[in-house]
Amino acid sequence: MKRCKYCGKPLTGPQEKYCNADCRMKAHAFNRFMDRKTHSFLFLFIVGTAGIIAGSVMMMMKPGVGTGIIGLSLIVWGLNFFILPFGFPDSFYWLGILRSIRIIRAVSLLIILCGIVIAILGFGG
Repeated sequence: MKRCKYCGKPLTGPQEKYCNADCRMKAHAFNRFMDRKTHSFLFLFIVGTAGIIAGSVMMMMKPGVGTGIIGLSLIVWGLNFFILPFGFPDSFYWLGILRSIRIIRAVSLLIILCGIVIAILGFGG
């Protein structure tokens, strides 16, 4: 059964992509937002990844500082995914944009929480 691309509700007609005009407008607005912010998302993702790599290398010399840097990098990743909730295109297709955004934001809060705990343990110990 086909589902609305924005909210994920089942559709009645075979040619429809959205359940109503409001979902269509919100989906188009999200796609425009995603097109504008893709470079910012990738930049912050690369910064977080570089921080995790640098923290891993730093753990060999100063374990506390390296662990703290990894924690801060996880916080950057979590904030990135919370502010710019761009999931995989398949998740948008199977779950709908709205449900996919909610799941990504919930996971990003867990990443932020883990980053805070790791940063506190790393810099505190």
